[in-house]
Amino acid sequence: MANQHTKARDERQRATETLLANARARFKAGQEAERDFREEYALDMKFRAGEQWPEAIKSLRDRQKKPCLTINRLQQFEKQVTNGMRQAMPAIQVSPGDHKGDDETAEVLQGLVRHIEDESDASVAYERGGTSSVRGGKGFWIVRARYVSEESFDQELYIDSVRDALMVTLDPASQKPDGSDAKWAFVYADMPVEEFQDTYPNASTGSDEGLALLHAQAPDWLNGHEIRVAEHYFTEYEDGTIYETKDGQVTTDEPKEFKRKRSVRIPKVRWVKMTGNEILEGPLDLPIPWIPVVPCYGDEMVLDGKVIHEGIIRNARDSVRMANYWASKEAETIALGASAPFIMAEGQEEGHEAEWADANNADRAYLLYKPTSVGEHLAPAPQRNVAEPAIQAISAARMQCIEDLKAVTGIFDPSLGNRDAAQSGVAIRQLQAQGGNANYHFSDNQHRSIKHTGRILVAWIPYIYDTERVIRIISEDGDDKLVTINGPRGQKDPDTGEEKVFDLKKGKYHVVLSAGPSFQTRRQEEAAFLEKVMQAWPQIMQVAGDLIMRSQDSPGAQALADRLKKTLPPQLQDEDPNAPQTQIPPQVRAQVEQAKQMIAALTQQLHDALGQLDSLKAQADTKIQIASMQEETKRLVALLTTGQRAAAVQLENTIGVLDAQATRDHQMTMSQLPPQAQPAQPGGDAAPTNPTIPAPADPSGLSAGMSPQEPTSFAGAPGAGQE
Repeated sequence: MANQHTKARDERQRATETLLANARARFKAGQEAERDFREEYALDMKFRAGEQWPEAIKSLRDRQKKPCLTINRLQQFEKQVTNGMRQAMPAIQVSPGDHKGDDETAEVLQGLVRHIEDESDASVAYERGGTSSVRGGKGFWIVRARYVSEESFDQELYIDSVRDALMVTLDPASQKPDGSDAKWAFVYADMPVEEFQDTYPNASTGSDEGLALLHAQAPDWLNGHEIRVAEHYFTEYEDGTIYETKDGQVTTDEPKEFKRKRSVRIPKVRWVKMTGNEILEGPLDLPIPWIPVVPCYGDEMVLDGKVIHEGIIRNARDSVRMANYWASKEAETIALGASAPFIMAEGQEEGHEAEWADANNADRAYLLYKPTSVGEHLAPAPQRNVAEPAIQAISAARMQCIEDLKAVTGIFDPSLGNRDAAQSGVAIRQLQAQGGNANYHFSDNQHRSIKHTGRILVAWIPYIYDTERVIRIISEDGDDKLVTINGPRGQKDPDTGEEKVFDLKKGKYHVVLSAGPSFQTRRQEEAAFLEKVMQAWPQIMQVAGDLIMRSQDSPGAQALADRLKKTLPPQLQDEDPNAPQTQIPPQVRAQVEQAKQMIAALTQQLHDALGQLDSLKAQADTKIQIASMQEETKRLVALLTTGQRAAAVQLENTIGVLDAQATRDHQMTMSQLPPQAQPAQPGGDAAPTNPTIPAPADPSGLSAGMSPQEPTSFAGAPGAGQE
């Protein structure tokens, strides 16, 4: 038995030594692969902090008492990118990925992801990682697990931020932009020996012998009086077999009957905390297929097989240096332009050497000099060597450096708040869009990393939240509620009658990102929109007052929204999905369905009867209208006929009077003629020249060829009443 214990202890010791040796080899390989990046990243951070002068040039100018101005314009350009990333922070969305998943469980998972992001201030992690990628080309954040409290056995997930990207080393063989194919990672820090001894009192590394052994085995892990402590994530693979059962299920346990099988390599992610030669904590197995260290990359390129990561500062450094130089030269030229050197004969400063040495730095009312002869002639008084400085050319060169900076960063005046009065609003928006497009890859890479973070959370959640417990979830509109997972939730399936359970291990789920700005920004836009609608249509408060109040962030807005919701009409009240549902027996359910069908049939009959009634009423109204039109037509015809007859009688009387007058005039004319000129009248009386016109024979009483002015149409005539 003792031999077995000794053998087991020796095997564990060999496994630990192998793990440490592999870890040291990985760490060294990662540091070597990132050597150039780490140097450039450090320069980028110093440059962003204002250390923009090369040390040798700055020392020389300090000795010469020349100004070294630093006009740090990079902050303005950087914030244009990073603040845009903050405003467009996407949201993680979860949807079912197979037939075992369902929308309600996906909603719970999505609400739990929002809760994890809210509790861990994930926005800080996303912002720090994104800002590091913009500044130096690479940033990180980490998904971790922890206990809810010191008095609890329940665990929870959280998203941890990384302040210094140089404290993370990721597998350099990783090629995917979200780092999902990385096989290992280190997150480390250098800890003073005293602090290490207090934190890990049982560790051998903190002793003098341990420090000496660490220096001998892993000198890179000991930096003076600081010990390097690292969290090491790495992936190991296990050979296994998966089986597909007859009902389509896939399992790693061999069933009695199956349709097919195949051999697979199952990844297992492990974690340890270590020094260069000692395991401090772990190993622990993580039930996820990915390293939970998520990179956020900036601009990426490959040159001669070496991957280069850079941010917005890298290519802007020379433009900023030149701008600083020309600004210093401009200040130097303008400030010291009147202090040109004096030209004097040798010996003229004798007795006044200190005054002349400080002539360009002190304001004096006069300067004394000693008259000196050169040969037989008296030398002239000292004079300044005055020359016109090229201030205009220096200023132009300085402005050109600023234009170069805009071109390098892809951020121009409209994005910086500067505009030309001659530019239209459309032109300004197009130029601003160009600036956004030039740096869109930063936010796009950040979105990829956030999506991968969602995949890690959804894959890890079923193993952390694996017991029956009440959790807090957050909906898309920011409301939170408590739900029970992995246990009865007080609701029954209306079809099967079984108790509903949010089983987070059942089914697969996909992760996508919502487009557009974050919820907080959308909520503010929604609030502003609803306020405008309320001003234009105040009556909306009667049907949507709760929604308007819920979009506000002021204290008490949610309570007021809940109270307004109770005043809504019944048809606008939403059913409570968490309300308990009673089980209905099958017989009662059948009767209810039959009653519903009967009600539907009676309702249809009632609609048909009402339709027939409306049709009969319309017909009755039509008949009444037709009768009224006919009576009106008769009245109009009667009036018209009477008027026509009166006009005919009047016309006949007028014609008679005119005919009689014509007859008298004719007889008077004939009586004045001689007898031989009068015509003979054979066979009786002569016919009158203008016989009397007989009365019209048409029934209307109108004379032939005459027509009264009639209306366009008559009621009752064909087409009457038609439009």
